[in-house]
Amino acid sequence: MILKDKGDGITEESLEFFWDNRKKLGEITEVKMFNHRDELYPLRLKDINRNEIWLSGCNAGFCGEGPSGTLRLLEELDLLHAAARTLVTRNASFVLKVQGG
Repeated sequence: MILKDKGDGITEESLEFFWDNRKKLGEITEVKMFNHRDELYPLRLKDINRNEIWLSGCNAGFCGEGPSGTLRLLEELDLLHAAARTLVTRNASFVLKVQGG
């Protein structure tokens, strides 16, 4: 199953969509960020059962609203550590494997 927000690229709407659908995902095992210039849905979260949520309003590679949304989401999921902040602000794309997943 892949769940996608409306695709409008609005950070707050993407975060709201995630939290409205969070219970449909199991344990998150992977966070993938694609370059927002190449993908409509740059942030993709995958669970242990290979279900995914794709978000259009969370991105990375600079300091701004989209990366701030990504950081906030990772923090609320307890996936934000010191390296993740640098990872998000300095890299337009990355893969974050979640331990235990």
